Amino acid sequence: TVTAEVDTTVLTEAGTKTVTVTYAGKTATFDVTVIAVVMTGIEVTTAPSDVEYFAGEEINLDGMVITATFNNGTTEIVEGYTVEADLANAGVNTATVSYNGFTATFEITVIAVVVDSIEVIAPTKTEYFVGETLDLAGLTVTAIYNNGTRETVTAEVDTTVLTEAGTKT
Repeated sequence: TVTAEVDTTVLTEAGTKTVTVTYAGKTATFDVTVIAVVMTGIEVTTAPSDVEYFAGEEINLDGMVITATFNNGTTEIVEGYTVEADLANAGVNTATVSYNGFTATFEITVIAVVVDSIEVIAPTKTEYFVGETLDLAGLTVTAIYNNGTRETVTAEVDTTVLTEAGTKT
């Protein structure tokens, strides 16, 4: 087996390049085509740990992994991507990841925020004579939503209960 000296520095940039082989003071050449390595796409290799949201929440991308694929068969985890997602409308929605002109998608579920229950603090006055007008001073109504938030609200109150004697709700 004979070892020849080969100039491999020509593989550093794209194009048709001439490789020179040297042995015993003699040289020979041949041409090679060097192809630039370019990105061919991206994919969501790991979706974020949170893919279920209540309407109006902000997206949490913790745990998400985006991988770029290149024409030479290699892959690389990338950062600096952007994500667009509809977190306002309930349902199964598609989130779109963008990076260097390429896009990939993953699904998120958005749950409508609705009143789960209400809490009532009764008005200050709770004893009346028949025919009196219900006094709502001190009444507080708190709506408790399915996302855990609470809000003091104005609610409808049936004020017709004072037409006859007895304990009324």
